[in-house]
Amino acid sequence: MSTIHILGIDLGKHCFHAVALNYAGKEVLRKKYNRSQLLKFLANLETTTNARR
Repeated sequence: MSTIHILGIDLGKHCFHAVALNYAGKEVLRKKYNRSQLLKFLANLETTTNARR
């Protein structure tokens, strides 16, 4: 997978949708997670940009 530059997460009660963009703005990830899957994914994720400029 390409390097993730920006990660957006749609928060829900039981499921979470994550969308990640690379430095060129191309979508590199679009996936649905439950709570435990999301925590595992985020724990192993490299540092990303956390705010838009």
